[in-house]
Amino acid sequence: MQFMFGRRGNDELNVCLIIVALVLGFVIIFFRVFGLYLVYRIIYSVQLVLIILFFVRFLSKNILQRQKENDAFLRFIAKFKKNKKDDFNTVYTNDPTKKNKNYKYFKCPNCSVKLRVPKGKGKITITCPKCRTSFKGKS
Repeated sequence: MQFMFGRRGNDELNVCLIIVALVLGFVIIFFRVFGLYLVYRIIYSVQLVLIILFFVRFLSKNILQRQKENDAFLRFIAKFKKNKKDDFNTVYTNDPTKKNKNYKYFKCPNCSVKLRVPKGKGKITITCPKCRTSFKGKS
């Protein structure tokens, strides 16, 4: 445990690197069986680089840089996810400037303040807490 103290350890990018290296290992078997040795050597070299990169990141003491790399990787992967609301950095908050799927947002017609009301309440009368203007809306 003391050896790993102050080191980054494993994260999502490392898991992806090792999975890709394992998949390339199976692809190498295919190319070697069929005698495509040039392609075999190229894929083997890529696999070796991925494994070395995995261990360099795993044992690195530069935690801040590895965190930045992992965050960039997660943002890249998030672009391909179908449901972005379940993303790792989705924030559910009471701040009316941040969107939340459980609430509907209205703008006060008098003072333009953003107002948040719970969804699924039907037609309701909304009163602005700032200017006390009332208006109707469907939540």
